[in-house]
Amino acid sequence: MKKINFHTQVTEVLVSFITYEKKMSAERSTFRGNQKIQKMPSSIFDLEYFKKLYSKLVAISNDGARYENENYVLQPNQTEEEFQKMKGETFDLYKVTIIILGSKGERIVSHNENIFDVKNLPDEITQILFDNSLSYRNKVQQNPQNMFRIIYDFTKPSIFDFRTKPSVNINNSSIDISGQNETWVNGVYEQLISSIKERKTKRSWLYANYIYEILMLTLIIPLSILNLHMLSDLLAIPTLNLPSIIEVGLYIYMFILFLWIFRGIFNYSRWLFPYTELQYGIKKTVLAHRVFLFGLITSIIYSLIQAIIKIFINNI
Repeated sequence: MKKINFHTQVTEVLVSFITYEKKMSAERSTFRGNQKIQKMPSSIFDLEYFKKLYSKLVAISNDGARYENENYVLQPNQTEEEFQKMKGETFDLYKVTIIILGSKGERIVSHNENIFDVKNLPDEITQILFDNSLSYRNKVQQNPQNMFRIIYDFTKPSIFDFRTKPSVNINNSSIDISGQNETWVNGVYEQLISSIKERKTKRSWLYANYIYEILMLTLIIPLSILNLHMLSDLLAIPTLNLPSIIEVGLYIYMFILFLWIFRGIFNYSRWLFPYTELQYGIKKTVLAHRVFLFGLITSIIYSLIQAIIKIFINNI
């Protein structure tokens, strides 16, 4: 295992269509390709999962090399010994590369599952990638015929990001499989999806499309109006004697403030419950934050229910 500084972005998703032919005739050939690209569902993982996954991916990658070897043909200027050596080199190049990125800029690359030993890991992991095309491409300057790249993105959205559209899910966890052999592509996809489904969370609704807008229209705006109604009792106190323009301005200001508070709670919830979570190095403060959020939401709900009951009783 070794640490390497990259000059290019290692997290770029490879979506190119595979059309590579190695040491075959110079004639133009037609290739059929298969590709599956899938955004990963919201899930929770641990280091043991990745150790087991690496062993599976090594076997899968070897199958991909075997399928590629089946496409090779002995050339007129090539001896049988050279032909077999070329096939053996294909297996060597179909290495599964593991890349781990840390929150402080750490980049660790390995071809061994020992990378997942705690002593080798950054304090906070932001991404884990598996790719079986890097060694092949670095050596041959071409993509292999059967390749995969799996990205597990553990980055958290910022609590104080009020510029990004709230319903946008910025998590980049994804599966990308390409190959000339349809059986291989489908097999890899099914194995990965099956292992991930066992670790799915129930928090995916927090990252659903337009969830923020739905909550705003169905819950937050009505509750904000209710709070303004409660505020009107305070502003109606005769001793305040506020000018109408000041009173209207306060209503507008408080309405906007309620919306910003909700946006902050929404961002805070996503920060505490990331789309893809790694159970590694979790500190006690995370649990404390989650207890605080639960208490905050419970208090808000209780206060609102109490206010609704009070309004209902006063109007009987």
